[in-house]
Amino acid sequence: MYRNFTTASFGTRLVVLFMGLALALAGGLSALQLLSLRSELIDRAKAELTNAARVSAVQVIDRVEDMRKDARLVAAMPQAERLLRDVTSGTAGADITERRTALEQVLTGVLQARSPYAQVRLIGLADDGLELARVDAGPEGPRAVPVDALQAKSAEPYMQPLLTGTPPTEGYVGRVSLNRENGRVAPDAPAMLRYVLPMAGPGGQIEAAVVINAFAERLFAATVTDLAPGDRMNVVSLSGSYLSYAPGEQTPTMHLPEMRDFAPVAFAGGMPQEGFSLDPEEGHGVVRVALPGPNGPFSLYFVASRERDALFAPVRRAIWRAAGVSLLACLLTVVLAATLTRRFLRPLSELSAHASAQRAPLKRVRFSYDRDDEIGSLARSFEALVDRLIVEAHHHEAVWINCAEGLLTADQDGIILHANPAVEALFGYPEGELLGKSVDCLMPAAARARHGAFVNDMDKASARRMAQDRMVYGLHRDGSTLPLEIHISRFATDGRDQFLAVIRDISAERAQKAELEVAVERLRRSNAELDQFAYVASHDLRAPLRVIRNASRWIEEDLGDQLDDETVENINLMRSRIDRMDQLLTDLLAHSRIGREANDDRTITGDEMLEEIVELIDAPDGFTITASEGFTGMVMQKIPLQTVLLNLVSNAVKHHDQPMGTVVMDLGWTDDGVARFSVTDDGPGIAKEFHERIFGMFQTLRARDEVEGSGMGLAFVNKIVAIAGGKIDLKSTPGEGSSFAFTWPVPSP
Repeated sequence: MYRNFTTASFGTRLVVLFMGLALALAGGLSALQLLSLRSELIDRAKAELTNAARVSAVQVIDRVEDMRKDARLVAAMPQAERLLRDVTSGTAGADITERRTALEQVLTGVLQARSPYAQVRLIGLADDGLELARVDAGPEGPRAVPVDALQAKSAEPYMQPLLTGTPPTEGYVGRVSLNRENGRVAPDAPAMLRYVLPMAGPGGQIEAAVVINAFAERLFAATVTDLAPGDRMNVVSLSGSYLSYAPGEQTPTMHLPEMRDFAPVAFAGGMPQEGFSLDPEEGHGVVRVALPGPNGPFSLYFVASRERDALFAPVRRAIWRAAGVSLLACLLTVVLAATLTRRFLRPLSELSAHASAQRAPLKRVRFSYDRDDEIGSLARSFEALVDRLIVEAHHHEAVWINCAEGLLTADQDGIILHANPAVEALFGYPEGELLGKSVDCLMPAAARARHGAFVNDMDKASARRMAQDRMVYGLHRDGSTLPLEIHISRFATDGRDQFLAVIRDISAERAQKAELEVAVERLRRSNAELDQFAYVASHDLRAPLRVIRNASRWIEEDLGDQLDDETVENINLMRSRIDRMDQLLTDLLAHSRIGREANDDRTITGDEMLEEIVELIDAPDGFTITASEGFTGMVMQKIPLQTVLLNLVSNAVKHHDQPMGTVVMDLGWTDDGVARFSVTDDGPGIAKEFHERIFGMFQTLRARDEVEGSGMGLAFVNKIVAIAGGKIDLKSTPGEGSSFAFTWPVPSP
């Protein structure tokens, strides 16, 4: 079916498209309408069911409040207080009978005023919870129970809380249960809801209770007043008991766990949560109320329910209406689309005929259709598109032909599809001869298997270089081989994988690499010879110095007191020259090793660097060596940075022309994020003509007899900074001090 649709005419597909759009639009609008209707129905059911449950809950609360008020009224009557006092004090005879009769009249009045009440009693806690007075509702009106028929009620669950060590002092509602007479439940016993009001005796202790029994079904029936036809109401207690009011029932039914045919309340989705909820069968509005219990409030749940079929019946009717409207809209759309398509596609068919007549490749297309309508605009756009394609094709062809690198495309079987002139020249083939050949003709036989495995393992997402860890050779048409660098990419055209190879001759690069390797080897040997020379110069030249030093000591020991002052001075001068020469040899060896020994990776703070430099220099008392906050707060590499700073600070102290002076170390940053250290002093300064000379080996501005030194300090500094990639410069004017600054390539903070 899909193939038939794709091969159908454009007009047919346009009609089908309009029909689909009409169906989609009608279906979408219908779906939105249905969703809106469903939401509206849910909101309405939520309001109605929740309101019905809330009305019933409020009325039950009102009934319980009536029971509380009636119990308080009875407890506040003088007749009840007097009867309780007489019983407590042990009074007997006509007086107590009179008190009981007076109280029974009060209880009778309460029963006459409240139709749901079954009994009103005053129960004492003494004598096993014996009833002191009781009036029952009967078919012919309230009836006082004779004294000999009064019962002991201490075993009843609703009386148990009053018999504990800490009885409640406020009224409470007992659990709904079947009525018991003399400890037994009759077969036709009704379910009772009881309100118990504790009553204190003369001593202030709880000694009795006013108990009002109400017919549970009758009391709850009076509260179900706002339930719509077909809805049902359940009043559920967490103890398992519940009252159900089903559609068609005149009165609700009480269900208690102690009943013989008791079945727990059942909802399709479990007990619904407070508020509104939907389960697979019904929608529920739930309201929870808290009633006073002996040990604190307990909850009753009023659940008003409506079947989903009744709740969503309008949605089903709306679906049928929407289906009819959609079908009608679809038929009208087909007729209208067919008519308009035949009318408006006639010029487009003419344009298609003109385009089909243009067969020449890379040739400009011109239509004779000159109408100023949509078809004319399409024709002109098509002409412009063809012109752009021709320009792009010529551009790509020029790139392909003039590219200095070899370009070659092949299919999955390795057959060459295209090859640019650079490839043909590289491998020595005439123009066009490579097309249709296998790429195997361009590689030695030993490399063909590896090439196939490399291509099969390629990912379409990226280009890869062949054999990065070994040399790749190509096969020239004359049979010779040439080193190559090849990058291969996989791409897809018309659903078929193809490969593009970029090939470059690296013969010249190989020759340059070989020359570089020879130069590196020569440099390595030169460095080794330099190390050997420095070692020999340092050790072999020291030997004569040691002989001369020992000879001077022997002469001094042998002649002893015979030496005059001039001879002693000459011997000391000779020894100082020996020490100076020894230091020169040591510095020369150290200078030759700079940059060829591994640096210490330890780091220290600027504070620690300052402290160590001060200790190592041991400057005279008049000198102060400090550092800026930028320096002291930085973490830096210890070696060789300490060597550079130590030489600069030492020179500043050693060559100072005053007994007191100041040397300051600082750290800043260039615009490129490179560290710039500086050492500034207030010494004599250096003339500009010596700014370059002082960085040479064995260079000093003052005679060595005036300031002892080898003249290698700044040479050390210059070489260490240069090897680290930095640069040192000097700013100084005679009489105004000097400032040596050098860059040190470490990351900025």
